Amino acid sequence: SSETDIPFYAEAFGIREENVVPTGVPRTDVLFDEAYATQIKQEMEDELPIIKGKKVILFAPTFRGNGHGTAHYPFFKIDFERLARYCEKHNAVVLFKMHPFVKNRLNISREHRQYFIDVSDYREVNDILFVTDLLISDYSSLIYEYAVFKKPMIFYAFDLEDYITTRDFYEPYESFVPGKIVQSFDALMDALDTEDYEVEKVVPFLDKHFKYQDGRSSERLVKDLFRR
Repeated sequence: SSETDIPFYAEAFGIREENVVPTGVPRTDVLFDEAYATQIKQEMEDELPIIKGKKVILFAPTFRGNGHGTAHYPFFKIDFERLARYCEKHNAVVLFKMHPFVKNRLNISREHRQYFIDVSDYREVNDILFVTDLLISDYSSLIYEYAVFKKPMIFYAFDLEDYITTRDFYEPYESFVPGKIVQSFDALMDALDTEDYEVEKVVPFLDKHFKYQDGRSSERLVKDLFRR
């Protein structure tokens, strides 16, 4: 995606840095397509009437566990009653998009269905980003795609120390992520209530990790392949 990320890809794939070519991310091309954006927004409002005229928050964390067999998410880390009160006050809805590996399902109570919807088995996540006003995530790579929209993110990293111990990162997490880091649900709600998102971090993050922001990465990739 950019020269900045070349060393990380070279290490991950065990190849020399000169063999890593930053042509852009083809997966993001559609995010720059204004006609597609208009179409998807209309389709999603038709399919999910709950989002129409609302502030849409996408809760999309990564899984916990050691892979496909043990993947889960600790839903007890979410105070659904408190989050519902926030939605009522701020005319918001929360879409929950869990990682495909996660086996335990989210159980949304009847009284909360006007505020929450599980979209884990719904459309490809990039489509959902078009209607998202705020992303709540943690260690998911989805933040790269969402940065294209230059909208706010909150990082609910309640287990940051454990995650660093077991998986770690290529760069220091605290200086890397493009948004507010919170490590408790109280802090998450405070950030939501005060709109303290540290959104000023998004554009520098985007510029650092996306050399090309034009929707033509697939074209560049194909041209580069045919030149070799």
